[in-house]
Amino acid sequence: MDWKIDFLREFATFLCQRELSRKPGLTQETFLALRQTCLALADCTCYLLDRRSFNYILLGHLQSDVIERRFGWFRQMYGANYFISTRQVLESGRKIRGMSLLKFSKFRLSEIDEAIDMDIPGKHSASDAVADSNVDALQFDCFPCSSDANIVYYVSGYIARSIVRSTKCDYCKECLIEPGELELEPIPLDSSLEYFAATFLDAVNRGGLARPTDFTFSVTVHCQRVFEEIKSQSELLG
Repeated sequence: MDWKIDFLREFATFLCQRELSRKPGLTQETFLALRQTCLALADCTCYLLDRRSFNYILLGHLQSDVIERRFGWFRQMYGANYFISTRQVLESGRKIRGMSLLKFSKFRLSEIDEAIDMDIPGKHSASDAVADSNVDALQFDCFPCSSDANIVYYVSGYIARSIVRSTKCDYCKECLIEPGELELEPIPLDSSLEYFAATFLDAVNRGGLARPTDFTFSVTVHCQRVFEEIKSQSELLG
């Protein structure tokens, strides 16, 4: 019979009425999340007090900040990609565990590299041979279409801007970003694009990117062609 529990339930009712009123306010998703949070906190508190005989409940500890921080770490490890796959989550978990073990073991990366090189004889020569064979197998038959080229140009501007911001190098800025008109206009959306493609472009089409040089765009196109060819050939994927 605590008034704070009644307040949570009354606030959830207020949110429902506010959403149905159609007045300016929160989005539908935010209304739903906030209403469910208030009701879940109230029910959880009653259960812990009545059934588990808790003396008090610290509702500030009933949150998902730890989980969100971990998944934010996962997404940052893959280029701040929000929609990461299950495989990427598992790989990120292994990387984080390895980094944690490395941190507390007080080993240096040079020592680990030396130990790996000693345990695997001919490691570098085998890797170089595989890389050389893959390069020889590339035919560069894949060319980006006009819509893909627009996206590659847009992404190359983002890459150039990120490198310049992280390195603070004037020479890099001169090589990667066109002088003068630095802001790249948003990509005009083609009405003939499929729905999911148009939605993706609309999500990233916010403007404010740097205008890449021809060198930056050429390198990005080259990487995209290599990626597409490797993806299309099963023998290269192995």
